Amino acid sequence: APDSSLLSVPLSSLRCSLVPVGKGDQPIHTTVTTTSTDPGGVYRIQCNLSTHGTHTVKVQVYGLHFVDTSLDIPFNPYLDNITPLHTVTELNHPWGVCVSDDNHVMITECKSHCVTILDKEGKKVKSLGGEGGSGNVKFNSPRGIAITPDKFILVSDNHRIQKISMDGYRIALFGEEGSEPLQFKDPAGIAISSITGQVYIAD
Repeated sequence: APDSSLLSVPLSSLRCSLVPVGKGDQPIHTTVTTTSTDPGGVYRIQCNLSTHGTHTVKVQVYGLHFVDTSLDIPFNPYLDNITPLHTVTELNHPWGVCVSDDNHVMITECKSHCVTILDKEGKKVKSLGGEGGSGNVKFNSPRGIAITPDKFILVSDNHRIQKISMDGYRIALFGEEGSEPLQFKDPAGIAISSITGQVYIAD
């Protein structure tokens, strides 16, 4: 309203749209709603966003066009489209995640003492370690996980690092509790440089 107070109008008279700036100027359909608990002049806008960045908010009341307002949608700037998320359940304190070249997702389950492998659809393929898992490896609260260039799995596990095969057999183990070289105190994260192959451990 001219005096800066809230303007209360029937929903049927109100139109609103979002227009992405510089992306074809195709408006995004919105639904305007209100609830019994909202004060007069307060409206809610619902829409399915598909892009990030600056959008122009266009509002019309009884066919009269209000002054446009800018709205910034702060999604990941490296994503041009928003795709539906897939939620994976039935994991026991998941900690570390990595993805293999064949798009299998590997997750350390800290409290189940295992590495769970999922396919790209999120379905469980198998577990390494833990109760009933494949291979002979045993974990004690595994956390960080990474895949080496030669297709082995490194897991930060208690005060040590385990190197295991893709089918769950231990290849090597190093580290112990302490503060000296190659000694750890509950290392949490692990990563491998794709350039040098060096292993980085967050301890």
